[in-house]
Amino acid sequence: MCTCLPVCASACVFVYDVLARDAGECVICLEELQQGNTIARLPCLCIYHKSCIDSWFEINRSCPEHPSD
Repeated sequence: MCTCLPVCASACVFVYDVLARDAGECVICLEELQQGNTIARLPCLCIYHKSCIDSWFEINRSCPEHPSD
């Protein structure tokens, strides 16, 4: 089941789920996104390990790949 969670004061939200298939690399930690990983999908459709984006949003308020969004 997917769940939407607020993660920052500017109303950022993401959907988190378990990855159904391998999906490239998390640009935050540079490790592979593998089937079974818990991931977060941002409104811009970028995906990251949930733990990576949680840490990222403690410091930043935008997507690591789309900082102007």
